[in-house]
Amino acid sequence: MICFLILCMSPPLRDVLSVRPWTSLGEQLSKCYQVPDPAAGPTNAHANLRLFEAGGVPEVTLFRDNHGWCPYCQKVWLFLEEKKVNYDVRKVTMFCYGKKEAWYKKIVPSGMLPALQVKQTGEVVTESDAILARLEQLFGPLGPVPLSHAEVELNRRLERKLFSAWCSWLCRPSWTAEEEAGAKEDFCSVCREVERRIGESLGPFLLSEFGVSDTILCPYIERMQSSLFYYKGFNMRETFPVISAWFSAMEQRSTYQGTKSDHHTHVHDLPPQMGGCYHDANCLKASPSLVEVVKGAMDSVDAPSLNSDSSSLEVDASAFPEPATSRLEAAYRVMRHRQVLAQISPVHSSSPDAFDVGVRAVLTRLLADCSYRHFPDVASVERTGTMDQLPPGGALALLYMRDRLSIPRDMGFWAGRRLRQTLSDVASDYGSAQDWEIYRGDPRWRIPREHRRDADPTPFRAAVKA
Repeated sequence: MICFLILCMSPPLRDVLSVRPWTSLGEQLSKCYQVPDPAAGPTNAHANLRLFEAGGVPEVTLFRDNHGWCPYCQKVWLFLEEKKVNYDVRKVTMFCYGKKEAWYKKIVPSGMLPALQVKQTGEVVTESDAILARLEQLFGPLGPVPLSHAEVELNRRLERKLFSAWCSWLCRPSWTAEEEAGAKEDFCSVCREVERRIGESLGPFLLSEFGVSDTILCPYIERMQSSLFYYKGFNMRETFPVISAWFSAMEQRSTYQGTKSDHHTHVHDLPPQMGGCYHDANCLKASPSLVEVVKGAMDSVDAPSLNSDSSSLEVDASAFPEPATSRLEAAYRVMRHRQVLAQISPVHSSSPDAFDVGVRAVLTRLLADCSYRHFPDVASVERTGTMDQLPPGGALALLYMRDRLSIPRDMGFWAGRRLRQTLSDVASDYGSAQDWEIYRGDPRWRIPREHRRDADPTPFRAAVKA
């Protein structure tokens, strides 16, 4: 395993930043941002109830992971959203994030996710494929043909074949450059099969129109794109244009937009789930150019900047354009949970001012951009204090938050991208050199690879209930 450090030093000269108080930030948000209805609005990870017509009642309960990250849950989630089945949601902690809820183990003793409970009968169904089959029985097929159709079965086998090739390349270390090249070619060979399969339908989907085959393929191919870019420097969408067109077609669907995660969440949540993700040491040693490619990919994911243009093709912005409200959404979600964010920040207990000033600086920058670009009618806003450097610990507070932001649990894809970039930029532009030395050198600040209990959802869930 090769690890690369993010070399990000603060510039010697900084622009002075006026930092606004919480009251001013809150007033602008209340004036500019209308929070979407989680129950009846677009697909989102925050809803505990989804209703698709006035007066509707939930027909099933979906038990899914709290982070909205589980790929098997995503398949079922997409089916329910596409079919517009009224449902409610009960969120469960995946083991790598924290302790499994006792109430859920009474319903599903294995603790596995997802699960579905049918309201009318009370029956509980587990395993995503069985859940999809039961949903199809209750509400009809998704797309032109049912799950049992031979064409769908063929696509399911192809998805499993692609999954196996991906695991063999990503999750098993290669001892020679030849082994690495072979694993890569095995994966690419199956990708070519997928492209031929899409070509048979005349594209862009796996069959003549969008259907259950695409919801089955979607979760893991999304994770393949992120993980191979980050760990192997391999750009899946650039290499396979037909698969890229399939991604773009999916990204036009509001259901997928609401469930889509980002590169950073995937690449740091996969290792404990998959048993490890590997850069290939022998291959990298033999190829200095590949080292630069992989390092560039990792830096673009781990230290994103508003001033840099990533070549990851993480999203097709023409298919899924950034909404004008992305920065407002990001600011709203931070404001909503700022007390919990302070509580879990390692900086706050010893340096509360560092956390407070740092986060207000980030929101000041986010909302200033909103005011000038998209909301010119907003009057000049109150500003209090100026700074040319964050207090000691300020950059650490922002970097800790940046590295533990989870998409789509915390906010939608574009809001998450803008918040992650702004956290990174403010820490880089105004953080002290000492903070950066601590961040790079102290292992306590690193994202763990054995688990993700640093992203335990319990404090946020308790705050929402309160």
